[in-house]
Amino acid sequence: MSDTLSKELKLINMSGIEIDFDYENENLGQRELTEEIHSLTQKVINHIQTHDINKEDYITKKAITYIEKNYMDSELDLQEICDELSISVSYYSALFKTHTGMTFVTYLNNYKIEKAKYYLEFTKKSIGEISECIGYIEPHYFGIVFKKHMKLSPKKYRSMRCK
Repeated sequence: MSDTLSKELKLINMSGIEIDFDYENENLGQRELTEEIHSLTQKVINHIQTHDINKEDYITKKAITYIEKNYMDSELDLQEICDELSISVSYYSALFKTHTGMTFVTYLNNYKIEKAKYYLEFTKKSIGEISECIGYIEPHYFGIVFKKHMKLSPKKYRSMRCK
């Protein structure tokens, strides 16, 4: 639990707040646990008030982190992320575009293409293997998406970059 809290705090630029107690410690009484949680909550509230952290930035950072961890899942979609964040798709779709300047699908495809470029340049994986690694089940479709973004095929990109 403390690892999860530490990750959450890093997302909102609060990595300086120390989590210095063991939530799983069976010897920690209910009162001590309540006091520690209250203390941590006060630190977070104070940090938010003094650093002007807003909810929309936090949600967007969480979504982007989720994309970075799960981009290779061919089933990843906006609904899955919204379920993870407990927000509505319509609300978050507009919020995501406002904060990133692009739609979720465009952002996800751009992220996947960046990963594909890395694989093409620095590995010997086949186009089909790369397609699978970045969450495209069908290599042909991956080729179409790649060509749309890069204006050349994955094979041509590899040959140009690996001379």
